[in-house]
Amino acid sequence: MAKINTSLEGKVAIVTGASSGIGRASTLAYAAHGANLVIMSRGKERLQAVAKEAEAFGAEVLPVPGDIGEEADLQNIYDQTIDRFGGVDILLNNAAIGEGMMMKNLTYESFERVLRINTFSGIRLAQLCRKSLKERGNGVIVNIASDDCLYPSVGVGAYSMSKICQVHFTKQLAVEWGKDGIRVVCISPSLTRTAMTVDSVKGIEAELKKGDYRLNPMARVCEPEEVAAMVLFVSGPAASFINGYNYVVDGGMAAQAPI
Repeated sequence: MAKINTSLEGKVAIVTGASSGIGRASTLAYAAHGANLVIMSRGKERLQAVAKEAEAFGAEVLPVPGDIGEEADLQNIYDQTIDRFGGVDILLNNAAIGEGMMMKNLTYESFERVLRINTFSGIRLAQLCRKSLKERGNGVIVNIASDDCLYPSVGVGAYSMSKICQVHFTKQLAVEWGKDGIRVVCISPSLTRTAMTVDSVKGIEAELKKGDYRLNPMARVCEPEEVAAMVLFVSGPAASFINGYNYVVDGGMAAQAPI
């Protein structure tokens, strides 16, 4: 078998939530394999720092500070991508918020906010990018969900529901846009070491040290680079017939679920 092709030479990728965690790791993976990038996050200074890291690989990087919860900012990142690079080949919907709240306390406003940022933003960006993804050929949309889409956890109902929406959104686009040469893939990691999960990671690692491997059969949490490796694979030519699938990157946690 020939060597697996992971080259993204000449491709243009948009990455949201790029200033840290999975977004940063994916940005660097894309850059290391030849892609040029448009990266978005609310933190301007951290975004600039990631841009410099990616440029060290020879990538051309356009940092666009913004809030994915604002439609004007979504339109802006798309417009700047077209102005700078002429089109887009890969969209990575990664940015998200984790709103901890029991269902009995969930308000319309808080649920709407979670859905707007975690789900609606990706839908809108996909709509904006569709024409370019189709015209350039072999377009790819990658949605970062969570293993919370598989089994609920106490206190994160809004987040879990937003993530299962992402999974179905992935499948819906796959069946509607596949004929246009656009693939749509979802990745659902388990707890990953990011700025958003610092407290949760500390708690899980403390339990793992006690020997409670039910929390993860591999006795550790996921690292951002491990998710980025899957992002890179599904975004590239080696995954050219993969469409509409949700990859669970969880160290075997789902294997413990009742059949």
